[in-house]
Amino acid sequence: MSRHSRFPSGRRQLEVAMENLRLHLSRPDALLQLSVLGALTGVLAGGVIVAFRLAIESTQAGFLPGGDIEAYEGLPLWARFALPVAGGVAIGILFKLTARGRHVVGIVHVMERLAYHQGYLSLRGLLLQFAGGALAIISGQSVGREGPGVHLGAASGSLLGQRLGLPNNTLRTLVGCGTAASIAASFNTPLAGVVFALEVTEKMSMKLRLTTHGRSGHGNQPPPETALTSLAEWITRIHGLKYPMDIHPAVREAFRRLAGRKKFPESLLLRFPDLFPFRALVGREMGSDPTMNALTRTTIAVTVLRSGEAYNVVPGRAEAVLDVRMIPGTDPEKVIADIRSLTPGADADIEILSPPEAGEATPFGTPAFQIIEEALLAAVPGALVVPFMDIGGSDSKHLRAKGVPCYGIIPAVITEEELGTIHGINERLSVENLCRGTEIMYSALLRLCNEGL
Repeated sequence: MSRHSRFPSGRRQLEVAMENLRLHLSRPDALLQLSVLGALTGVLAGGVIVAFRLAIESTQAGFLPGGDIEAYEGLPLWARFALPVAGGVAIGILFKLTARGRHVVGIVHVMERLAYHQGYLSLRGLLLQFAGGALAIISGQSVGREGPGVHLGAASGSLLGQRLGLPNNTLRTLVGCGTAASIAASFNTPLAGVVFALEVTEKMSMKLRLTTHGRSGHGNQPPPETALTSLAEWITRIHGLKYPMDIHPAVREAFRRLAGRKKFPESLLLRFPDLFPFRALVGREMGSDPTMNALTRTTIAVTVLRSGEAYNVVPGRAEAVLDVRMIPGTDPEKVIADIRSLTPGADADIEILSPPEAGEATPFGTPAFQIIEEALLAAVPGALVVPFMDIGGSDSKHLRAKGVPCYGIIPAVITEEELGTIHGINERLSVENLCRGTEIMYSALLRLCNEGL
């Protein structure tokens, strides 16, 4: 048989093999084939995102001061004005000339294509998102790379499935794989890098006023002990008061879920934090991080000091306000007794400014929790949703105290940069996060209402 006659046979065999693959993928037991296709999608999407980041960062390094890709503040005033304007004009021209009526890109577009078009995404849309997203970020627009990244990753998976002629159910799966891979590549994290904390309870908050009294007089004849020195000694003792680790069931469940995404031995410590050989180590590690310490212990912070006003007069009274945050279930009277036991003298008072308001934690194994979790995972495939105890405070505590179940969520993928702006200068949320959050909340509320929850 000649070489030319063998080609049609080989091509025919490939076509038959692909047709058999397509038929097998339409069945629920095609896990191995889906895993291989998912891995290929991850490699493809990761490569696209790496190219996207290189295009942006190499350009930024070329014109920003010192090659710092975040040093936009170092540009001259005229450049800081002209750059976003020029970028906006360029993006407008790009979409006007090439979009052909398709002016929607990003996360919302991906979700719309999944919901109504079986996950079919176009090559034109991918190229528009690549060029438009790069132009927007380079020119300093109010956007992040996560929105374009999701579109690019999802489109990579969709186009691979379309090129192979795969069935719609597989196409949707590959879109999810591409999205997860793009998030991993965008943030330099594994698939568990995105964690949504669904608040089901919060620490009990109590405000206390400490008052000490002493002899007042002129500053040129200070007595051996004053109201101020007594208060200073008292709050120093309180600062040294360390409560033992007390892990709330919601936090314990969060640790258990996180353990599934961690490597040994961290996974073991998270899964069994109270086990005798590990408790001391876990407690020490938790205590060294302010956030984890607050998550696993009752804490006391001195927030206000108030005393005399004249520079040359020793005051006869001094006050301090304590912000006490207790793990739910802690006895407030015991905490007050602990603080009272540390008083340096008899002439001291404790006043409760705001008593704690306790409420039962909202259960996290409920249909409502599952609906919210599914809405989050639909927007960010591969993310991890965990129940959480809020170490701050919210209005939910008033509703929980009345028996109303409440869940708290920030439906956004917040970067370290955005996290650092909370309650600070230039606090902000990217447009992608605003769109994503709106879609998540709408989807979750629609299902909750439809199911009467």
